[in-house]
Amino acid sequence: MFRILACGLSTLAVLAGCGPGQAPAAGAAEAENATGQSGSPDGLADLSPWLDFAAARDCEWSEEAYRVFEEASVFGDDYVSRPGTVTIAGLDAPVTARLERPYDDAPDFVQVYLDFEGQWLSLKVTGLSDAFIEEGDGVWSKGIRFDAPVSEVAAALSAAGFDVSADGSQRERELSSEDGERMVMASAVVREGDETVFFCNQPYIYEGQTFSY
Repeated sequence: MFRILACGLSTLAVLAGCGPGQAPAAGAAEAENATGQSGSPDGLADLSPWLDFAAARDCEWSEEAYRVFEEASVFGDDYVSRPGTVTIAGLDAPVTARLERPYDDAPDFVQVYLDFEGQWLSLKVTGLSDAFIEEGDGVWSKGIRFDAPVSEVAAALSAAGFDVSADGSQRERELSSEDGERMVMASAVVREGDETVFFCNQPYIYEGQTFSY
């Protein structure tokens, strides 16, 4: 197994050994237009029994939330990933994931989407997103997708104890360091299309490397 540093996860570009001057510019959260965003969680399933964190401030997901991400894809005997079907507490039916391979020059890079509706922190959730490299690691991109503007999502997350910036721009804080490798908390609230995505992960960063969503 090998680790590849992920730089620019809002577009999910993947680079190895991103050093100063090599990594793509880290994009701050896009300014959003809230027009047409309902953001209303009325009548939607409460996702809080499983969509939670062991340590919110440090972006440490709970075991049950991590299970949902892990079951979203199935790695077959032919070493090809396929969509998984996940039973999610509070939803009437299991959810089958969408898998995409967005890069022709990186066919083993897989984007994963779980599409469903529910409510969390009084916000409307539209699903989860993640990405990985088949037979590899080093992509930290677990995220929660919302039908609400960046400012509203960031405010709710901050009130719930998450370490996020008010404007959604990436925030990074060192959690541990050993032998030139740092584990950090990296959070960002990013506008992607018609949704707002809350990225919250614990990437490992080697000396001379950078990380950005």
